[in-house]
Amino acid sequence: MAHEPWVPPYFGSWADLISYVLHNPFGPSRGPSPDPWRLAVSGLVTAVNAKVLAATLEGALRKQAEESASSAIARILDDYCGTPPKAVPWPFPGPPPWLIPIAAELSGIANMVEAGALRDGLNQVAGQVMQRGMR
Repeated sequence: MAHEPWVPPYFGSWADLISYVLHNPFGPSRGPSPDPWRLAVSGLVTAVNAKVLAATLEGALRKQAEESASSAIARILDDYCGTPPKAVPWPFPGPPPWLIPIAAELSGIANMVEAGALRDGLNQVAGQVMQRGMR
């Protein structure tokens, strides 16, 4: 029996990785995503957008909406980038491997939108991802 190369646990076995590549040669954009961090990006973009929209409201409703959006951002950051225990655990020493993809994706999305509050908010949260994860 041939020796199979070592594969990080999040890829599954060598056979799983080969099967994925053979059936999905163009990467995750062409099929289901095996990347759990994509949910974090989606949630963070939604929460930042909600926070920007909340700024258009007035009075108590504005405060409530901004607090809700800020709470959602903090919760997602805790789940993916915070100190243990996390909702998405990383059992090895050092920061989890999804910090850079989350921050890069947020920054990429920010660069696709017009300059303003949404772009600034996305870039700010991308920075928070890196800061929180590198502690």
